[in-house]
Amino acid sequence: LIKTLRSDFALNDHAQELLRLCELWVKNPTRHSRVQPAKFADRHRIEGLSRWVADAVFHSHGSLAAADSPEVVPAISLAGKTVLATVSLAVVDCEPEQIAERRRRYISDALVVAESGV
Repeated sequence: LIKTLRSDFALNDHAQELLRLCELWVKNPTRHSRVQPAKFADRHRIEGLSRWVADAVFHSHGSLAAADSPEVVPAISLAGKTVLATVSLAVVDCEPEQIAERRRRYISDALVVAESGV
């Protein structure tokens, strides 16, 4: 998804940095790396598709509450639903005649990732 967003959308520097932080979580999924993208997005008031990726990372595991609060665990399906929503919005954020090709490419990319276990 991150690769797709970078290839298909003109992202400003903050959105690019947000995606980089999300990639760090993929490589090392810790509480710190899970929370950093959401904090960065809040601090820089980032909206749009890159923010949705950060939200999916945040909803992936761990507590949604502050570190010193009782644990609030997200529904197990929340991260997946957020990713699905992001991909669905990205597919249609183009000229209508490009939607079918983009959908095919996104599905193909997702299958490659799923088969590689990444």
